[in-house]
Amino acid sequence: MRKHIKKIISLTLAIISLCSIFSFVGCSNTVKVNYYLNDKILYIAEVKKGEEYDLSSYEFTEEYFTFNGWTDELGLPLTTITPKEDVNVYASATPQLILLVNGIQGKNYVGDTGVRVLMEIKKPELEGWSISWESDKPEDLIGTEVKRGVEFYFIGHTNNLVTVTYSNGFESITATQRFECYHWDAHMSFYFMPGEPTVYDDNAHYAMTDIYREYTVPLNGRVAFEDVRMRKGNLIFRDAYVEAVKIEDESILAYDKEAQAFVGLKAGTTKVTVYGRWYSFHGKTITGGEASYDNLPWNDPSSPKKGSGSEGLTREMTITVK
Repeated sequence: MRKHIKKIISLTLAIISLCSIFSFVGCSNTVKVNYYLNDKILYIAEVKKGEEYDLSSYEFTEEYFTFNGWTDELGLPLTTITPKEDVNVYASATPQLILLVNGIQGKNYVGDTGVRVLMEIKKPELEGWSISWESDKPEDLIGTEVKRGVEFYFIGHTNNLVTVTYSNGFESITATQRFECYHWDAHMSFYFMPGEPTVYDDNAHYAMTDIYREYTVPLNGRVAFEDVRMRKGNLIFRDAYVEAVKIEDESILAYDKEAQAFVGLKAGTTKVTVYGRWYSFHGKTITGGEASYDNLPWNDPSSPKKGSGSEGLTREMTITVK
């Protein structure tokens, strides 16, 4: 009899123990709220079952998205839920396409023709999405896709609108960036002078530019110059080109184009205007070697420095022969 009682007690204790285990599992008072962005799990929150939960307890921080709120599986907006079991919520978020030039967003770029400009493209990395771009004046630029975006080389005097599209073939977003590029023109310094360095000290030389507006040429002699210069800021460019020289009194002075020299004919003073352009190629390559072209304008398609230059450069001088 005692043996039967012991068996009953042991069986009862075992049943109670199992019931306790199942009761603990089955009667858990928390559920999971799974936060998603598309198929990506962002966060899992443990919340109390049957109690109202504010979904803003988790802050959406995904980069390059505009957050519009949380929704259920059908896309209906949610701000709070009262879950009785595990539940999924989804971020309503629009991808952002951000264009940066010199680290600045939303500002027109204004610069010089002939420069290379990087347009950085910031976007979320979405599977199946890709970038494309187009220009309203494609003849004025060359675009090369690089890791950070697109590098543009501007070959024309242009006000150019570039449109970038990020798309998966069904959905797309766009952003635009305007580039304004201008040739360095006649107001730039342009002059003859011998042997000054390409880059020079601003304090020592910048204020001296106008010295080169006056020259003295010996009677029955000549003054030849090594090359022609164009100046922008504190930089000197050696490859400017003289197109024409106008001498007010040709009885006093002559210009030898081939030798690039002024020749003194008789004593006196006369005004001289030199007309030229920068980056006109005339029989030499960039490194100084001979080339098969002659006197190419800067905007000629076959010019090695396509579009990087200026026309209409002038230099007015007073030259005295004595």
